[in-house]
Amino acid sequence: MTKNRLSVAWLMDFAGNLSFACIAVITALVSLFFAFGERSAFNEQSAKHYRAWFFLLTLLQLEFVIIYILVSG
Repeated sequence: MTKNRLSVAWLMDFAGNLSFACIAVITALVSLFFAFGERSAFNEQSAKHYRAWFFLLTLLQLEFVIIYILVSG
């Protein structure tokens, strides 16, 4: 391979890793917000709603980790 191809491959790999990291961090922050938001403003129904969102976003983050592991091989 030429040097140009290697740098393009490295850049694409770096961009993929960076986008994965950004998605994981954003998902974690949103999950934490839903889990530890202002509980004083919540009634029981809202608490259930936010716990469900926390669970779904945690599953989404886990899915991204599994896909990343499978793709990076």
